[in-house]
Amino acid sequence: MTELLQRVIAEIEKLPEAEQDAIATRLLAELKDEQSWQVRFESTTDEQWDLLAAKVCQEITEEEFETMVDRLTDEFAKSVGENVPLLSDYAMSREGIYEEHP
Repeated sequence: MTELLQRVIAEIEKLPEAEQDAIATRLLAELKDEQSWQVRFESTTDEQWDLLAAKVCQEITEEEFETMVDRLTDEFAKSVGENVPLLSDYAMSREGIYEEHP
């Protein structure tokens, strides 16, 4: 067992039993989730990885990009209110995002 893990356990031992159990439950769930992901990654075939990579690398059209920007802008406005300048006011195209601004 590592020194860090020993320190964590020593601190947890100072807590009431209910809190110890709550932490243990979360840790066990995290370990189970980690094992589940490991199994999924190990069972992924090269063909599946290639398909995933192709989807990630798939180019989108300018129109699709604009649609995504508009949707994100709308969601952002809903989250923070209408007084915030819209993203589309500053970058109307993919190229506009990458332009150097003074």
